Amino acid sequence: MNCRKFIEILSALVLISGVSSNTQSEDGKAKENHPVCRSQQCIQRGKLLKEFIDGDKDPCGDFFSYACGGWIKTHEKKQQPYDVFQYVRSGFTEDMAEILAQTGPSDTTSSVTLKAAKLYKACMDESKRVNAEDFLQVMGAYEISEWPKPYKSQTQAASDYKDVLKIGLGPILSYFVARGATEVNKHVIKIFMLSIMNAATKERVKAAVKFMNEKITDDDAETISTKLEEFERKLLQIRIGVLRSDRRPQAMTTTFGKLEKEAPDFPLLEVLNKDFKKADVTLTNDDNVEIFTADMYKKTVEFLKESDATTLHNYLGFYILLGLADFAFTDFLNPVLNVKPPRKEKCVSFVYNGLKEVATYMYAKRNVPLEAKNEVEDIFDKLRNAFLDALENSTPWLSEKTRSEAKNKVNKLTAKIGYPNWLMNLTHVEEIYKEMEEFPHGSTFMQMMQTATEYKDKMMMKKLRLPYEKDKDWMFSPSTVTAFYNPSLNELVYPVGGLRAPFYSHGLPKSLNFGAIGAVMAHEITHSITGKGITYNSDGNQITWWDASDTATYRKKVDCFIQKYKVIVDEKANMSLDGTKTVDENIADSVGLEMAYNAYNKLLGVECNKPASELQGLNDLWGRQLFFASYAWVWCDVSNEAHTRMKITSPYIPHSPNKYRVNVPTSNFEAFAQAFHCTNSENSRPKKSGRCEMF
Repeated sequence: MNCRKFIEILSALVLISGVSSNTQSEDGKAKENHPVCRSQQCIQRGKLLKEFIDGDKDPCGDFFSYACGGWIKTHEKKQQPYDVFQYVRSGFTEDMAEILAQTGPSDTTSSVTLKAAKLYKACMDESKRVNAEDFLQVMGAYEISEWPKPYKSQTQAASDYKDVLKIGLGPILSYFVARGATEVNKHVIKIFMLSIMNAATKERVKAAVKFMNEKITDDDAETISTKLEEFERKLLQIRIGVLRSDRRPQAMTTTFGKLEKEAPDFPLLEVLNKDFKKADVTLTNDDNVEIFTADMYKKTVEFLKESDATTLHNYLGFYILLGLADFAFTDFLNPVLNVKPPRKEKCVSFVYNGLKEVATYMYAKRNVPLEAKNEVEDIFDKLRNAFLDALENSTPWLSEKTRSEAKNKVNKLTAKIGYPNWLMNLTHVEEIYKEMEEFPHGSTFMQMMQTATEYKDKMMMKKLRLPYEKDKDWMFSPSTVTAFYNPSLNELVYPVGGLRAPFYSHGLPKSLNFGAIGAVMAHEITHSITGKGITYNSDGNQITWWDASDTATYRKKVDCFIQKYKVIVDEKANMSLDGTKTVDENIADSVGLEMAYNAYNKLLGVECNKPASELQGLNDLWGRQLFFASYAWVWCDVSNEAHTRMKITSPYIPHSPNKYRVNVPTSNFEAFAQAFHCTNSENSRPKKSGRCEMF
């Protein structure tokens, strides 16, 4: 059907579809006749977004303040940094909590959904108090019958450390099962040293010791806390020392047999087999294992061999206790914790982490049906095509080899949106948890979580003898509400918790979804062919695929972005931005916005989607303006001077402050200036020579 015929039919159906025509004008500029979306979804979104805008601000002078000014005025009353990601995460938590609280035997016969609801309700029950005996009962699963263990008059022999390691290796040497780095079709055990963050402080250890043994003397509590703090300090020194000597440490693949030769007389295989026996898996010397660095492993083992057995016992037990205390909501940590998240938030997180597939099923069934997931997948496909078009037609500076490799990588890029289709089959979800023990009647929440955790660990260990299947390997996380790109798998992941306003809503005009979730996904696709993505090929192997002849031009383009951000001085922080630290993310912001716009713009022509559509109740913006405003709304935030300075200076934050994630990419794009009728003299329409382009 051609476009003209389609519009004729659309006009005839306009009243039936809930869309009407509008001929209002704005700022003296006449609008063409165009549809106004009056559906419930559009009315709700219009009401929400009207609260975001500050109509007194000039979109051409400071688009961030225009698009986010109203939202900032509302939320700056919190007097602390707050952004849309926290807003979305909070909304997800409220919805998930409501679902779990309302689920009962009268609502479902599903054993797994009832189990999730029971876990949540037990967590929210503040009437049950947990004592030291309850902790020791659960700690018995780790072969700990006494904690803390007192120091004898004569220190135990260092060789006793092997007996202590029956408790386990974490947090000193932790492990998990995942796809192999070299054998990509297999699962392997990966051993790493946890990033110790000074958890065993004297104050925290003393609080734990006093809770577990009220009769202990102050002198004994002082001795235990001093020894554990010193033990952790030495562990941290090992980690820091290795990282200083090797700035770019590489993971190493070896076998347990070879690793034993590196560190003889250390019972690694024996300790791990004790765990894997629960999953009916036996490890041998021929099994592959990946370790973070050989040097760090060797030095850690040497340190353990020389350690006092009582200190090692108390240290390992302390970390088990610390994890259990989180489940128990006990008071003994309150004096030493500065921030205590709301109980509801923690309970949702616990249930999600303990029964992740079940919780995702329950949330998605109500909030993200398959048709919504399919719509986002369709947006991704259109974004992919926009990138392929750009690589084919807008990159004359690329060699044919690099262009071909880039197109191949984008073509092979997979997207995991929300959840796998099989998750909507409750029978399949039930099958995953069929071997999980029932929660005993009268058990505490801590005991329930221990049951769920043990089952989750058992399922992880069982994967070791199964082939790696990318389509079955999904991340379910309650705390991640935006997309990310995984270069080692060449895949984009968008967790289900982020599929909500203002990122996405089903049934809205395409301008809104392409401007928000479309630009976010396009940002991540950009990472696949720039920055770190250059060093991973289309299969996720660490191979640099760019032709050397393209590097010089690429570096010039990168330098344009570096210089563009370096000259910006943030008034609040009174500091210049760090254009070098944030360059990869800055490039992804600009390219992502442009590619999302190109995909949306192409859709307008192909599907005859009227570009001037607007939302009922939000008459200030329409069409392409809504696209750009939707992009900005994702990055609205409230930030004070200290928070802004931290964002600019922290080596661990690769993004520019949100204000510049909006203002710089839009000012770098001619289509934005045209949409808002910006003049050449305004900030949002610099000369072409002042703009930075990649593709």
